[in-house]
Amino acid sequence: MHWLLLVLLFLSFNSYSQQQYKLLVYFTDKYHSEYTLSTPQNYLSERALERRQIQGIEIILNDLPVNNHYVDKVLGLGDVSTVLRSKWMNAVLVSFQDNMLIEQINNLACVSSVKILDSPNSIHHPDNKQNLELLNKAALDYGKGDRQVEMHNLHLLHQIGYTGSGMQIAVFDSGFNGADSLEAFEYMHQNENLLGIKDFVNPVDTDFYQAGHGRSVLSTMAGYMPGYFIGTAPDASYYLFRTEDGSSETLVEEFNWLAAAEYADSLGVDIINSSLGYTTFNDSLENHNYNDMDGNTTIVTKAADWAASKGIVVVNSAGNSGNGSWHYIGAPADADSILTIGAVAYDSSKASFSSFGPTVDGRIKPTVVARGLNTYVIDNEGDRATSNGTSFSSPIIAGAVACLWQAYPNETNMSIIDYVQRFGHQADSPDFLLGYGIPNFYNAYLELENRNYFVPQEYIDVYPNPITNQFTIKYFSQSLKQVELAIYDVLGRKILTQLHEVKEGRNYIAVSLDWDKYSDSIYVIQMNHGGQLLSQKILKF
Repeated sequence: MHWLLLVLLFLSFNSYSQQQYKLLVYFTDKYHSEYTLSTPQNYLSERALERRQIQGIEIILNDLPVNNHYVDKVLGLGDVSTVLRSKWMNAVLVSFQDNMLIEQINNLACVSSVKILDSPNSIHHPDNKQNLELLNKAALDYGKGDRQVEMHNLHLLHQIGYTGSGMQIAVFDSGFNGADSLEAFEYMHQNENLLGIKDFVNPVDTDFYQAGHGRSVLSTMAGYMPGYFIGTAPDASYYLFRTEDGSSETLVEEFNWLAAAEYADSLGVDIINSSLGYTTFNDSLENHNYNDMDGNTTIVTKAADWAASKGIVVVNSAGNSGNGSWHYIGAPADADSILTIGAVAYDSSKASFSSFGPTVDGRIKPTVVARGLNTYVIDNEGDRATSNGTSFSSPIIAGAVACLWQAYPNETNMSIIDYVQRFGHQADSPDFLLGYGIPNFYNAYLELENRNYFVPQEYIDVYPNPITNQFTIKYFSQSLKQVELAIYDVLGRKILTQLHEVKEGRNYIAVSLDWDKYSDSIYVIQMNHGGQLLSQKILKF
């Protein structure tokens, strides 16, 4: 007889699960399945297969779905229903009322072990989740909201056209109130960038659009109200997955996360944003401890690393325990192949609530940081407001990753993570407060461009064009030298002169000019070195 581990946890407070056992059933193998490694098109989408091909990732045993014959044997024992399946864990989560079925399921030859995740005998505890705090609800100028984009130089990627187009982001959260109706998301709907929704907590529930935490998270990426609020990846495509049950805290939610990650993989999603973390539960006997934060122990951490092994960039909040007794990151923030995001304030100082690293085995966590104190989000009324938490620093980075990866879609997920780390402001001396620091996505883009692209002749390019008060000249030079930068109007009058030292290879020259002084017209930018001229027409209107 297999060993039976009883884990008694608080039941979700709804009619669907109130009187039900939820049992996690692990199977022994995947033999005699109708699915094979040689026919992955039967269980993975074309986009998922393409992502693996680009990154050189093989189809392996844990890609195969759970054996349907084994599931049927479990269901055939009585009044048992399937809740969720996990191919990566080779397990199924089932629901039933008769506790006599537990031993019968455990005795099946195809079952290796079982684990109770919810029991009718669990004791009800008051909900200990903090409600989302939305502060300073009054209208704010766009410049303040723009800080959470500009602190990563992401606006420069936006200016050259990298706004997340073609990238897919799956958002795991507790609910998305207003995401189907508020003005901030009209652009997403008009462009058909909401690809799908799925409720992993309760497929027959009506709570998907009731809780609002996920809406605020989504707004930091997908929000688009020019002159009022714009997120970090307004042109990316999104899947919205409810994995978090707002009425309780149980290990079932970690399994929901796992199932959602597997589904995201099968769809071909590029990025997962998870503003979730798990440390304590309604039943204190099931609490994680710091020793569990080793990157290999909890269900949800294993799930995050499995998702990463399939070529997905997983972005997860570090947690908000910096001021509490726990102090450290939670799960899955301890996973070793993901981006774990801490929080900073407007002035780039650490937010006091942001959880500390390291992992128990000494790895740097958080990985990087973004604005999480007084972060601008869209509230349930559709207004711009501020809120606190690594819940919001995480999607800011997830959206930025989408823009960077859009520029170089043939990079692997781990390469993208490496570049994000490498261009953190304290990458040379990472610590357990801010990790590698505030990443500069524009510098990461430039480094990728220098690595991937070479032009033998000298040239200049200007963006944005039509011009703004701040613009950039991209100048490829064949040698180290000094050049004169000049701007002329249509009458040939020189309105700006500057000298610049340029290096061999690609150079980026930032220029500021008060264009309000000049009429709408065509102008000419000229680079002069010893009589050798390069020119580019620009438009101001």
